[in-house]
Amino acid sequence: MNPTLIELFQVTTCALNKQIYQGAISNDKEFYFKTVENGLSGLVFSALNKDQITKQLFEHLQKDTMLYILKDTLQLEAIENINKMLTEAEVKHLFLKGSRLKKIYPETYMRAMGDIDLL
Repeated sequence: MNPTLIELFQVTTCALNKQIYQGAISNDKEFYFKTVENGLSGLVFSALNKDQITKQLFEHLQKDTMLYILKDTLQLEAIENINKMLTEAEVKHLFLKGSRLKKIYPETYMRAMGDIDLL
């Protein structure tokens, strides 16, 4: 398996277990690309040791994480508003996929979501 994917898997595992990854990142550019490609920026940032990664990688992931937090805040507010409106109108509804999965992550922003799925 590709060393970068192994590192990404290990960092992701640490993040989900609220631990800090102690290894090194062998290829910053590839690690960052794979992190973004898989929607994991908000998750992996919390598990990386600032002193063990390059300043450039730290800054890119920090910026991405701030954007994840902003987007998450807006999405949670939208979910709350939609839920309230549908409940008041007595419309049966169920939030699906990301809306529900967010709750099992250490922080809701760590679960990226493109939209709000509703049944």
